Amino acid sequence: MATAVARCVAFGVAGAVPEAVAGGVAFAVPGNVVGTVVGTVVGTVAGGMAFGVAFGGLISAIAFVTSGFAFVTSGFAFVTSAIAFAISEFAFVTSGFAFAISGFAFAISGFAFAISGFAFAISGFAFAISGFAFAISGFAFAISGFAFAISGFAFAISGFAFVTSGFAFVTSAIAFAISAIAFVTSAFAFVISATAFVIPAIAFAISAIAFAILRAYLLKLRGSRASLSPSPSKLNASTVRIISTAGGQINQGCSTKIEALLARESILPQEGSGC
Repeated sequence: MATAVARCVAFGVAGAVPEAVAGGVAFAVPGNVVGTVVGTVVGTVAGGMAFGVAFGGLISAIAFVTSGFAFVTSGFAFVTSAIAFAISEFAFVTSGFAFAISGFAFAISGFAFAISGFAFAISGFAFAISGFAFAISGFAFAISGFAFAISGFAFAISGFAFVTSGFAFVTSAIAFAISAIAFVTSAFAFVISATAFVIPAIAFAISAIAFAILRAYLLKLRGSRASLSPSPSKLNASTVRIISTAGGQINQGCSTKIEALLARESILPQEGSGC
């Protein structure tokens, strides 16, 4: 700032106010805004006073100083505008930085959105896999249902075979019952036939008993007669007839064994035989 004041005084003494102001501004710019304002004011006043003394006119110097103050005021307004512009630039930079931060946040949000989309895609893929597994499960369930239907059909066939077997068993039982009835009927017929056979057997037994009794009687009767009469020397006609009649003859389906026995017993005993 001291350098800027010295330069402004030097230029003011030379009588060049515009150059003093310009020099003050030019040398104040490398410093700061306050140095610019102070250098401009001091340079303008010093230059005006030097210019007024040099030309010997107090009024002119006052007018010149007034003009310098007006110029200073204009410079101050310019500096104020520059400060406002700097503030605006700072605000713009701040806004840009905020915009950059917002963009960075937007980028982060986009990245998060991309990650969410990727996660959603993975979820969709997992959902597709789950759907495929569900489809496979449904197919397996359909196969199980088909196997169950086949089992039911086989069970129905088994039931039909069981019913057929039961019907065959009933038929066999009926046939067995019919066979049993036929067997009982045959047994009853056999009993009846046996009864018919027993009756002739009884009659034959009675006949045999009667024959035994008759034979015993005839033997007793013939024995007593043989002991009183001698034996004949030759066969007479009656003896021949009796002997010839001996044999098996059939009379009404019965054997003539009894008659043969009677004929044999009718032969007179030989001489010397006892009774």
